[in-house]
Amino acid sequence: MQLNSKVLILMVLAFSASLAAAVPSERTITVQGTGAVSQQPDQARLRIQFSARAPQVITAKKLVDENAQAFTKFLVGKKVERQNINNSLLRVRAEYPTTEQPKPGFVAEREVSVVFTDLALYPETLEYAAALGQVEMQPVELLNSNAADLYEQALIAAVEDAKRKASVLAKQGGAKVGAVMSINELSIGQPRLMKMAMSADSGMETGTQMVKAEVSVIFQLVEP
Repeated sequence: MQLNSKVLILMVLAFSASLAAAVPSERTITVQGTGAVSQQPDQARLRIQFSARAPQVITAKKLVDENAQAFTKFLVGKKVERQNINNSLLRVRAEYPTTEQPKPGFVAEREVSVVFTDLALYPETLEYAAALGQVEMQPVELLNSNAADLYEQALIAAVEDAKRKASVLAKQGGAKVGAVMSINELSIGQPRLMKMAMSADSGMETGTQMVKAEVSVIFQLVEP
């Protein structure tokens, strides 16, 4: 009797599985979409590293701090907001005697970064920093103050692009695009410099930046 019960259970399970296989699964289509928005940068980040060498650490630090403070004071005098000025931590390294430099000493370094909202200040700032001496300037970084908004616009365009592609493919298969089943973001929204253009106000090449977004979308397929 117990054996018959087990056989009956197995038959029921097998019958249920066959019914599930007979029911057609929901039809979907998966496509990737891309969107891009271009805009001329309205901000620039400049990084300047001040350095000084001296026999004692305290002397090297003092020289670097004086230049960093003078540069910061210059920026504040030009109405650059303090929140856009950042002084990094002091770095110190020992230098041992060499053929070119027979006396030992210490090198102190401090980096000051500034974000310009007025690009016309860029040439004057470079000249002032260079006049202080013992500086190393990193390549300027171009920014958009509304980068987050641009990326959102690119995401919207990417979803629309995915829907357009899905509609084309669905039509070829005798179906129509239905509801969105899922959306996955594939990009991280990093801006990319696309075209350089000289700015008359700042004397620098600001160019055009493109913010790109990519998504993967699963759509439901329905009867036309």
